[in-house]
Amino acid sequence: MPLLRPEPRAGAPARPRMDAALRALGRLSFSVYFREIVITGAANLPETGPVVVVANHGNSLTDGGVIGSYLPRMPRLMVASIVWNVRPVAPLLNAAGVIPVYRQAETSDAARRNQESFASAYDLLEAGGMLALFPEGVSHNEPGLRPLKSGTARLILEAERARGPLNLAVVPVALIYEAKTRFRSRLLIHVGAPLETGAARARFAAGTGKDRAVAVRALSDRIQTGLRALLPDFADRAQARRIARAAEILARPETALPTDAPLPALRARQLALLTAFDQLDQVETAALSDALDAYEAELSRAKLRDADIAARFPHGRTLGAGLTGALALAALVLPGVAGLALNAAPWLITRAIGRSSAEPDKRASWATFTGVPIFPACWLLQAGAVGALWWSLGGAEAGWAALAVLLAAPLSGLMALRFLDRLHRAARTGRAWNWMRRNSGKARALRDRRAALRAQLFGLKTK
Repeated sequence: MPLLRPEPRAGAPARPRMDAALRALGRLSFSVYFREIVITGAANLPETGPVVVVANHGNSLTDGGVIGSYLPRMPRLMVASIVWNVRPVAPLLNAAGVIPVYRQAETSDAARRNQESFASAYDLLEAGGMLALFPEGVSHNEPGLRPLKSGTARLILEAERARGPLNLAVVPVALIYEAKTRFRSRLLIHVGAPLETGAARARFAAGTGKDRAVAVRALSDRIQTGLRALLPDFADRAQARRIARAAEILARPETALPTDAPLPALRARQLALLTAFDQLDQVETAALSDALDAYEAELSRAKLRDADIAARFPHGRTLGAGLTGALALAALVLPGVAGLALNAAPWLITRAIGRSSAEPDKRASWATFTGVPIFPACWLLQAGAVGALWWSLGGAEAGWAALAVLLAAPLSGLMALRFLDRLHRAARTGRAWNWMRRNSGKARALRDRRAALRAQLFGLKTK
């Protein structure tokens, strides 16, 4: 998606070509890690004027990367200064116009440096730019929102007081990861409507001391409420797992073949189910939770997914899909194998780096951002090796051979991803079809259990 207009930078002229290049690089990198990235509600983001984007923060550097790459406008992030210590990331931060925030434990003059950073943020907003903040203050692995820090609300109100009236829009954005540590999973970016901030701005501008503290708290609460309205705010992992399973059952009707439930539909169902579960008494909640857990356990024992139980596998459709899939795999097999050979080394390196993190919220970031220098470096080494080998064998076109490898590596790598996705889907569907055929009685029992759960969940008025 091209930039709608050159976006301001703090203390520097706009660099639309750099922004476009960074967004293209980000989209390429994240399209490798994520199988599908969907953005909804983009029309809620004002096309012009100052904007502060506030988002949940559960996936470290990946959160800022996807916001910068996929929102209709290019935001300038504010992130902790320690991120500059990650060498592969530092050049990207500088190129993207990211504003650092300093902690007292990191530097003795944190207060002075933060004043400069806040002034840069005010300059950016005064110039009509867009600032992106993560008001939870730190990336985490909890299933719901953490209590918000007051710094985001204070920055917004101080910007209005010091440089206003700016009439800036505060726009909540929900980042909902299907499985943030799993390669080739899915991501939904949902942009909410701008929040109402007029009362807090007026109180902060007119008051002093206690009144300003009340205004900051009120705006912070408003931001938290706005984010909670956009993304499922689970109390614990058990609740997250059950609600996710229930949402799948509701969002996926009966289908011919296994299909993924649309991410926007899953989000809507999860939000509705959270409200519906809150209205049940303890006995009803326990009974429904036990039923969902039992269904989950049966799926796990059979190594099946809810999508497999929802599918009917009609003979004609199944045979047709199998033939179509086989032809697609045959067409992709040669470039796919070439892509695997040329990209195996950098993929294994970045995969090992990602898995080396003990914190799940950092694995995707390590794998994605370290891949930016590692993949091109490996491609260059391979191209050089092929060129040298060609030359040593007396080939006069060694340079052309090296160039062919250098061009083929990224292109065939993307085709290898398509090949592996199709192969994985075909193998998973084939296994499910075979299990259903060989265990028809168990399959009927699972379908009956699913139908009963679906009826019970619809009875909660989650439409």
